[in-house]
Amino acid sequence: MAEQLSHQSNDYGKGFSEKSLRRMIQFGETFPDEPIVAALMRQLSWTHFTVLIPVKDPMISMLRCVA
Repeated sequence: MAEQLSHQSNDYGKGFSEKSLRRMIQFGETFPDEPIVAALMRQLSWTHFTVLIPVKDPMISMLRCVA
């Protein structure tokens, strides 16, 4: 899916490359709790979240966000 959507980057801009779309999918799988994410997004940038995505334990990721 990410590969198919990345071909439409001409329509939607550079932020929708295959790599970015894969990160967005990983983000949704890693952080499924919308209220927690909404609260953290007020304090963290997308870059912060992309650093946390590879961490295997979501609880550790959340603790890193709060610390």
